[in-house]
Amino acid sequence: VLIKICMFFFMKFYIFIFIKAIVMDDFGKILEAAIDKGLITNDTTSVIDLFDMDYFRSRINAMMSAFSEEYFVHTLAIKANSIRGVIEIARDAGMGGECASISEAVHALSLQIPSNKVIYDSPCKSRYDIQQALNRNVYLNLDNELELEAVNSLLNGECSQSKSQIGLRINPVVGGGSIAILSTATKHSKFGLPVTDETLPRIVDLYKQYGWLTGIHVHSGSQGVPLEKLVQAV
Repeated sequence: VLIKICMFFFMKFYIFIFIKAIVMDDFGKILEAAIDKGLITNDTTSVIDLFDMDYFRSRINAMMSAFSEEYFVHTLAIKANSIRGVIEIARDAGMGGECASISEAVHALSLQIPSNKVIYDSPCKSRYDIQQALNRNVYLNLDNELELEAVNSLLNGECSQSKSQIGLRINPVVGGGSIAILSTATKHSKFGLPVTDETLPRIVDLYKQYGWLTGIHVHSGSQGVPLEKLVQAV
């Protein structure tokens, strides 16, 4: 039942874009060119951001080619790079924004990313944060039963007109990867509701109890998680 909900309502994949490091020889040439063009001056600008846009676009194209089905919504992690120009390039390529704070969600919306492509999934949301997200019609992934109760109260009150889609983060409990601190699918991971033989009936009941709950968010780890474990989690 849970997998069907995930597949047929709105499967969301959050893609973190990692930018290749610039080798020192290339960096030196870029720095010299920036100084020659007057981009760096002692009087006004002492710091600039250097970003490989060609490589960034190639990564986006490769990702979208690999996962081209229309039910995928690809998003850029705003916390990974919140520079407006970078986000605008991702937006123009059809990507949304994955936001770990309500301020990131507001930032993404200010750059004209459609609200249904702004994914707000902080694991620690206040009632105010949730209210702001619902009022802006962004997609929410909730972390726990307290957040479920807050959403239910708001949807039956001051946020009754919200068009937000709402999912629940679960911990698939498939075990950790090679980097323990970045693994979020162990029995002791603190985020999401763990799925075990004992807890599964309760999680299913939550979907029956809250008719507005129609999505599932699965996060197995940020890095060091083998592909097989990611597939097992889903």
